[in-house]
Amino acid sequence: MLEKTRSPRNNINIQEMAAIKSLKRDKDIRIIQADKGNCTVVLNEVDYQSKLNTLLQSGVYEPIEKDPTLKIERRIRCLLSKHKTSLPTRVKQSLSPYYTKPPHLYGLPKIHKPDIPLRPIISSIGSPCYALAGYLLKILRPFSGKSTSFIKNSYHFVQLLNSITPQATDILVSFDVINMFTNIPVDEALVVIGDVLQKDDTLASPLDSALFKPSCWFRYVDDTFVIWPHGPNTLQNFLIHLNSIRPTIQFTMETEVNNTIPFLDVLVTKTDATFSTKVYRKPTHTGRYLNFESNHPPHIKKGLIWGLQKRAIIICQDHNDQHKEISHLRREFLTNGYPPSFIDSAFKTKSCSRPEQNYMGTMYIAYVKGVSEKIKRIAERFKIKTIFQTKHTLKSMFVKTTPKGEPQHTSHCIYSIPCECGRYYIGETGRPLAVRLREHKHTFKEGLLDKSRLAQHAYEEDHSVKWDGTGILDLERNATVRKYKEAAYMAWAGNTISQPSLDFSIIWSPLVFEEMNGTHNSKKRGD
Repeated sequence: MLEKTRSPRNNINIQEMAAIKSLKRDKDIRIIQADKGNCTVVLNEVDYQSKLNTLLQSGVYEPIEKDPTLKIERRIRCLLSKHKTSLPTRVKQSLSPYYTKPPHLYGLPKIHKPDIPLRPIISSIGSPCYALAGYLLKILRPFSGKSTSFIKNSYHFVQLLNSITPQATDILVSFDVINMFTNIPVDEALVVIGDVLQKDDTLASPLDSALFKPSCWFRYVDDTFVIWPHGPNTLQNFLIHLNSIRPTIQFTMETEVNNTIPFLDVLVTKTDATFSTKVYRKPTHTGRYLNFESNHPPHIKKGLIWGLQKRAIIICQDHNDQHKEISHLRREFLTNGYPPSFIDSAFKTKSCSRPEQNYMGTMYIAYVKGVSEKIKRIAERFKIKTIFQTKHTLKSMFVKTTPKGEPQHTSHCIYSIPCECGRYYIGETGRPLAVRLREHKHTFKEGLLDKSRLAQHAYEEDHSVKWDGTGILDLERNATVRKYKEAAYMAWAGNTISQPSLDFSIIWSPLVFEEMNGTHNSKKRGD
């Protein structure tokens, strides 16, 4: 099947590829995703760094004398050891942090605000507390959504609105928390979590102490939809009351205009005896969706159209509004390169959900048009679920939010160590490369030839190892895939000092060598 398959058509032409290479080489600009609106922003690198420094000097953050990562690792391992009888060994091992890195800060431009400030994002991926936070999330998630104010999504919001009859004097209001996540008092949050875990349902509401209370208070994260029945004169006092409860939690207020106010992606209008709703788009909306020429399977593109049509039907309760919204969607998808026949077919689809099946396993493969679908059909016969992945995207090429560290601090990599004879030792590690290099140097220094092929080769041939020439060949977080890549690089390089830890079938050689040569050449060109 693979031999008879033609190579897929490139969805980027020569001029576009030249532009991509030019942008990637330009170190004076920063290409990053906007905070809202599915928009790409190009900033001068100097301006981006200046805006980040402004955030750091806002008083929310403070400098520390040294990196506390190792200390935090030890504290977490010590804490886990105290609960070793209540935690399964496998869970304890997965939560114990080793060779982690500190969280890093980056910013997303708020293009809808003056001077385009940055929204601070703290990425904790790979940090000491990352695995522990994920474990706690599974425990705490069932407790969310139990309050009467909780809004799950816009569909849930519309359903709740349908059960309310507005009064003529009601005012629609929205309160928004300023920088909520960086201002939550941690100690109080821990107390609240402890009370919830102890099944204490008597937690006081901040609204209980207000002199005048809203008749409706709905909340989605840091946004609220409020119906105020006490007239405009008391609203400002209510805002003052909210901002007096916690000094760090401050609200802004937005009131209705012509009986209309937006909440989430819903535009709510108050009429005489009911609410009418339709789809709301923020001023930052770009109309940009997944382009039809993008390398994604057709069912993903069809599901996107179907999902937005479903949203229009649920939110737009008036048939004229539904018709206008679906016509608007059709124009936007035409702009994104979708053929009219494909759009019409997606609109006519009754459901994009598939019946649940009991799979024996899951297979992740790159999506190649015309090939991956055939592999998926074969896998279905053996009750194997296939998930398509797209690795090389414009976003992955341009948007870089992770700080560029030294190669020796890189983990989950395939690496090479050169010898003076021209041969290479190729290996893989899930730990930082510096840790693995220290082990190689230790076996070399102590003469532990049975533990290192590199040390054995150097001693037997009386060769010098070029430690400074150590380089990273590839990055891969999946341990099994990393071992296969290690074997592939050894087969591609030929006559390596090391031996692969997994067998590499020769039938894959032409395909792998072509891929390796392409990757090697593009790295040499600096693409």
